[in-house]
Amino acid sequence: MASTSGQKASSSPSSPHSYEVFISFRGEDTRKNFTDHLYTTLVAYGIHTFRDDEELEKGGDIASDLLRAIEESKIFIIIFSTNYANSRWCLNELVKIFECTTQKQSTILPIFYHVNPSDVRKQSGSYGDAFVDHEKDADEKKMEVIQKWRTALNQVASLCGLHVDEQYETLVVKEITDDIIRRLNRKPLNVGKNIVGMDFHLEKLKSLMNIELNEVRVVGIYGIGGIGKTTIAKAIYNDISYQFDGSSFLNNVRERSKDNALQLQQELLHGILKGKSPKVSNMDEGIQMIKRSLSSKRVLVVFDDVDDLMQIENLAEEHSWFGPRSRIIITTRHKHFLTQYGVKESYEVPILHDAEAIELFSWWAFKQNLPNEIYKNLSYQVVDYAKGLPLALEVLGSFLFKKTISEWESALCKLKTIPHMGIQNVLKISYDGLDDVEKGIFLDIACFFKGKDKDFVSRMLDEDFYAESGIGVLHDKCLISISGNKLDMHDLLQQMGWEIVRQECPKEPGRRSRLWEQEDIFDVLKRNMGSEKIEGIFLDLSHLEDILDFTTEAFAGMKKLRLLKVYNSKNLILRGNNFVTLPNMSGLSHLKTLVLGNCKRLEALPQLPSSIRSLNATDCTSLGTTESLKLLRPWELESLDSDVAFVIPGSRIPDWIRYQSSENVIEADLPLNWSTNCLGFALALVFSSQPPVSHWLWAEVFLDFGTCCCSIETQCFFHLEGDNCVLAHEVDHVLLNYVPVQPSLSPHQVIHIKATFAITSETGYEIKRCGLGLVYVNEEVNCNNVPPPNESTLVLKEISAGEPIECEDMTIECQDQRKPTLRYGIFL
Repeated sequence: MASTSGQKASSSPSSPHSYEVFISFRGEDTRKNFTDHLYTTLVAYGIHTFRDDEELEKGGDIASDLLRAIEESKIFIIIFSTNYANSRWCLNELVKIFECTTQKQSTILPIFYHVNPSDVRKQSGSYGDAFVDHEKDADEKKMEVIQKWRTALNQVASLCGLHVDEQYETLVVKEITDDIIRRLNRKPLNVGKNIVGMDFHLEKLKSLMNIELNEVRVVGIYGIGGIGKTTIAKAIYNDISYQFDGSSFLNNVRERSKDNALQLQQELLHGILKGKSPKVSNMDEGIQMIKRSLSSKRVLVVFDDVDDLMQIENLAEEHSWFGPRSRIIITTRHKHFLTQYGVKESYEVPILHDAEAIELFSWWAFKQNLPNEIYKNLSYQVVDYAKGLPLALEVLGSFLFKKTISEWESALCKLKTIPHMGIQNVLKISYDGLDDVEKGIFLDIACFFKGKDKDFVSRMLDEDFYAESGIGVLHDKCLISISGNKLDMHDLLQQMGWEIVRQECPKEPGRRSRLWEQEDIFDVLKRNMGSEKIEGIFLDLSHLEDILDFTTEAFAGMKKLRLLKVYNSKNLILRGNNFVTLPNMSGLSHLKTLVLGNCKRLEALPQLPSSIRSLNATDCTSLGTTESLKLLRPWELESLDSDVAFVIPGSRIPDWIRYQSSENVIEADLPLNWSTNCLGFALALVFSSQPPVSHWLWAEVFLDFGTCCCSIETQCFFHLEGDNCVLAHEVDHVLLNYVPVQPSLSPHQVIHIKATFAITSETGYEIKRCGLGLVYVNEEVNCNNVPPPNESTLVLKEISAGEPIECEDMTIECQDQRKPTLRYGIFL
């Protein structure tokens, strides 16, 4: 007996009770293994099978519904297991089955499951022990019943059956199924061995189909290639087709509709009308025949693998071509097609969860439902690679069957870089159906944008592709998924995309359209091997220990480069290049050091991230004073919590740095309450060099707060020239430095400050001017706690980007388009 789902004896009297197969078994012995696999396989082949439920057992008496199920069944499978004879329920069931077979034409197939047939016939062994218990204290009436049990066991066990001992259970199940199919003279659809989790799929589909409704209902089954859509459609077809006037399963409609549309019409008619269907000579005649012959019949039709309305327009253009209560099932990889056809009920086939995946893989790799112990870890690696895709589990399990551990390890190593062609060929069918623009978007997502925000990717790609539309097509065709507005795809689809790009030029990465593998990128950039084929490069520097040094020559041949991303980099060295502008770098959230030295044509500085701590723009002679003064803008200092230093061409210290001197020392009395909301100190110096300049520049600043005997020392240093070369600076430069207030400082005790600037280097430098400013930020300015405005104080109010602020001696405009408004702040 079994507690698992299936046709139960408690069905209502009005439901059909004509069963083709009845299974009798002892639940505690085989319910969760052999019997369950046998039942699931029979149902998957469309064989109407009954298995009783142990909840029906009440004192060993057989319920009336169960009696009727036995009386109306054609074939009986009796699974004799070790404890079968211990159950009065099983023995009474056996007696009833034996009586039915003597009264009408029916068949008993005994299965001896790890028991000796002789023990069953003679009631010896475990069967003998069971009868000893039954006969204890038995009265005359009970002994009569026991004798019927013995007779039934002896007669049934003498029939030709199967002995299950050391064989693979899957092979025995297949042998039983084939035998029953021959006995029933049936030709159900072959669903293969991929039956794990099928009960769940059938339950979902039956709920969607609701076959009692008096309407034509179309149900879609959709999902990525290899997910099991066709197998599920075959299983539901086998399970319910007997309930319709006629049925037809048309496989591979997408391909066959190109050249064999007329043959599809003939198959549809023949499947439903059997020998009564005349031959049709052309498409129009076939359409009229379908309308005329099927519009009054309750039919079940499966259109397998459809992705375009034209493929079924000559088979089922309108739902009204079929009679009331008909059911149409369509499998597809293109879920938008289902919407176009007016499908209201659809089922997206989910990937297998871990337990189902390991079971399915084990059936193919080991012919059992669990992996062999010595292969257990390797099996879970394969299952992790397959990510719940039945096709991959089946193909890889079959491939690894009876192979050695070393062969398994070698295969797994290969799969990390080269996908299995049998799997890829199935998945690639959907890709091949895309146009060139859609293929480009798919490859971009596979190589660069998996897991990224859909709107961000659309903006990035819209200049080159119709991104919004293309992403929609990929989603409709189940090549990508979108959850929480993030783009995702199955790992095997992503690997397929990688392989498509790799095959563009297997031996020369520089001649591929996209580069994302770091070793390939390093090789291309260092050797200047980039070609006009390259469209995108995403370079991750987070794990790079050495500096990646390359010049603009590395990009000279990349005429079609449209996507360039360098991320998780702390140091970016672009010195000595001829570019005029640089792209926005605000997205490089880990960038700390940017070297632009000797980029003489550079006219504007890029927008920098808040993480930047060091900028070297020495000898960038085209920058000019305006660009130089944009650096270290005071309203961008609020988030800084550590030293920042920039070196840029120029001979002027920004005006907002209040205290300035033409010497190398600044002394000043600070305003009262200067420490209120003080962030830190802005330091600046203008310096020139005496040629030649070599190696390092060190700038030291000592801040002395005399009255509290507290001082701060800060140091800045830069590598000012290219490797193994000596340069003379052509213009003066400004060093800008920001130092946060130290926690150890007690500013309220300080009223006087002294700053001493010094440069130490292997060659001479001259300090021409220096400056010191205090930086404040306060979201709500309280004028009682800050010094009053004067000619040297700039009070920033909340303004919109581009709106000027006027002060007594200066006008400043917000250039930062990233921030629509500025915060309140005071800078001295």
